[in-house]
Amino acid sequence: VGRKERSRFLYQLEEELLPVNDKMRFFYPEVAVSAPSDIPAPAILQVHKTPEILQKIRNRLENKGLSATSLNEYFNGELGFYWRYIEGIKAREKDEAVIGHNVFGSIVHYILEKTDEFYVGALITREVLENQKRSALAGFDILLKQSQPDFDFEYGLNAVLKTLAKELIGKYFDKRLREFTEPFYIEALEKKFQTTVEAGGVRVKVEGTVDKIERHGDCLVVIDYKTGDVDPLKIRYAPGRTDLSLHDCLRLQDRDKFRQLLLYKFLISELYGKNAKYEIKFYSFRKLDSNLILEVENHTNEEIWAAVHELIVNVATDLLDAGKPFTKEPGSKVPSYSDFADLLEVSSKPGT
Repeated sequence: VGRKERSRFLYQLEEELLPVNDKMRFFYPEVAVSAPSDIPAPAILQVHKTPEILQKIRNRLENKGLSATSLNEYFNGELGFYWRYIEGIKAREKDEAVIGHNVFGSIVHYILEKTDEFYVGALITREVLENQKRSALAGFDILLKQSQPDFDFEYGLNAVLKTLAKELIGKYFDKRLREFTEPFYIEALEKKFQTTVEAGGVRVKVEGTVDKIERHGDCLVVIDYKTGDVDPLKIRYAPGRTDLSLHDCLRLQDRDKFRQLLLYKFLISELYGKNAKYEIKFYSFRKLDSNLILEVENHTNEEIWAAVHELIVNVATDLLDAGKPFTKEPGSKVPSYSDFADLLEVSSKPGT
């Protein structure tokens, strides 16, 4: 009950026994519990930075650093960032038999990576793409088992998700074939980039891992796969249509994917140079018909690099500021995908 999830047993009864037994009935009773009205709303939830906590922050910045994921957690809520990245508190693990969205995403990533790994450095023609599609679909069951050996995909919702994943893999290659204009090279898969930025007397490590890099003529195409939704408007920045500066836009909570792609651009420019020609994009398996390309209008690569550099310096400086506690104000919104969304939402409600 506390986890807000049904047990495996109840799920199995509903999904497997109910369809074959017309004498069964399922009910979902709900109990609403309201807090007494005389309990005052909570004060601002804070963790003050003791010397010990500040040392942990320095160690984190120097040794593990900042990534797109950690920056997104920071802008989702400072307390969530503190718990996960400074104190090392892990997200609650689920033991359900049905795969979640994270596992589904891992399956798609794994199969595409394994299909591509034989062609790194090779010229990719239309025929190669067609062969890749056939290979991925023919070997799907084997790759699925390699990716997730602990799950049963023959029954229930997992069987449905297995079919969906296979269908999406096929549609992905169909899209690549429709887009194909001329041969290209796969330059790297799961490429890890890393650099350091000086902030507050600390050399802050900054890193990120890119799913795939292709070279199309003189242009590098940087690809990240998403099995979740991507809003095309939120990976674009047009100064004439907004009063926000690029720096302010990078700090918005709902621009997590925009921030991720710009961080990739920042990291990649450290290796390939700020003046190299890039195209950075998502392939969203919920929007395979969309072209989800990062767009930053009226800004040079140098200006974009400077905006991301400033963002990293400001975040690190705030983290190292002993006078700025980690704070969660009552009523402030926490995205549902945050590792600590449930806890932070509860802490924001009156009477808790």
